[in-house]
Amino acid sequence: MLPWDRMDYQNQTLTSPQDSPVNQPQATVNILSEPTFQESTPVAVNIISIALFILASLYLLFALVIFAIVVLLNYSTSFGWGYFVFDLLRYFPSTGIVPILLALAAFVYFLVAIKIRNQTRASWIMALTCLVIIPLPLSIAIGFLINLHSQLGSTGNNVGQNAINFKLFQDITSASTLTDLLMWILILISIILLLIKHREFEHQGKPLSNKAKIFLSIIFLVAVLPVIGTMSYGYYTTTDKDRGFTAAQKNVSFHILRPSYLPLDFVQWARPTPAKDVSGGMNAIGLIYGPPLNNAREPGAIVIIQEQVTTPFDLQKLVNSQIKDRQKEKITTISLSQSRDGRAYLRQVTDDSFYLYYIDSNSVLYRIHFSVFSLDEAKNVISSFQ
Repeated sequence: MLPWDRMDYQNQTLTSPQDSPVNQPQATVNILSEPTFQESTPVAVNIISIALFILASLYLLFALVIFAIVVLLNYSTSFGWGYFVFDLLRYFPSTGIVPILLALAAFVYFLVAIKIRNQTRASWIMALTCLVIIPLPLSIAIGFLINLHSQLGSTGNNVGQNAINFKLFQDITSASTLTDLLMWILILISIILLLIKHREFEHQGKPLSNKAKIFLSIIFLVAVLPVIGTMSYGYYTTTDKDRGFTAAQKNVSFHILRPSYLPLDFVQWARPTPAKDVSGGMNAIGLIYGPPLNNAREPGAIVIIQEQVTTPFDLQKLVNSQIKDRQKEKITTISLSQSRDGRAYLRQVTDDSFYLYYIDSNSVLYRIHFSVFSLDEAKNVISSFQ
C-alpha cells in the first residue's frame, strides 16, 4: 500500500492515487498560495532593536536619577524645624528641562525599538534619525547637570547639616561616565548595522500590537508623565511672587513679618514653613534666607522663627535654655527699638554666628539666627521687617 493509500484508508476519504491532493492541480495551487512558514527577523534587526531598547532604558534611568536628585536637593535641607525647598528651577531652568527631554527620548526609543522589527523604510529613517540627532546633546546636558548637582550637594554649610553628601554625587558621576560609554558603543553599532543592512528595510508596515500599546502606555503613565508633571509644576511654582505667605498667614493668628532688606543679595530660600515653637508644638513660622543658588557656595544664612506667646513670658529663661556650650557661648543684652521693652538678648555662638531673641509689642516672639553678619547688619535687617 502506498503512503497516500494508507492515509486514504485511515481517513476513509481518499480511495486512490487519483483522488490524492498531490494529483489535484487546484489543490497544489491553493497550498502554494498560502505561506507555509513565518519568516524570522534578521539577526541584525534584532541587534538594532535590542540596542534601541537598552538605550531607551538608560535614558529613562537617567531621567529618573536626575529627577530624584532634584527632589533630594529640594527636600534634604533640614535645620531641625522643618524642610525647606530650594527654588532650584528658578536659577537653573535646565534642571527641569533635561529630565523631561530624557523621559520623552526614552519613550521615543522604546517606540522605535518596537517599530524597527517591522523592517519598514519609515522605521529605518526614524531609527537612524534618533541615533544621530538625540544622543550628543543629551549626553552633554547629563554631564552638565550631574556636575551642577554635585556642586550644589556639596554646599553643606549653606543648605543645612543634612545636605546630601558629596560622595553620593561622585558615585553618580562615575556611574554615568561608564553608562555613557556603553550608550555610545550601542549607538555606533546600531548606526553601522542600519547603514549596512539598509536593503532589509523595505517591508510593509504593521500596526502596533496590543501588547506593544500596553507596554508603551505603562512606560508613559508610570515614568514619563510623573517627570513631566512634577517638573512642569515646579516651573509653575517659580512664578509665585507671593512665595507662600498668604497660605501661611491663614494658619497663624499673628501677622507674619518678613524683611524687605537683605544683605549680600540674599533671597528667600523657602516658603514660610511650620516650625517648632517654645512649647514643643508646631505653631511657629520659619523663614530662611541665603545666597541665591547660582552663588550657593557663598557662606551665610538668616533664619527667622516667629510665634505668638502669652504674657508674661520669661524670655531670659528661654534664652538660657538654648545654650549648648556654656563655656564658649555668651549672652548679652542689647538695645533694639523693635522690642516691646527696647531690648533683645544676643547669644553669641561663634565669631560669625549669633542669635537674637526679642518680643515685639504684639507679643510675637522672634528667634533669629544670623550667620556671617555683623550686629549692625542684623539690626538693619530687623528694622526692615514689614
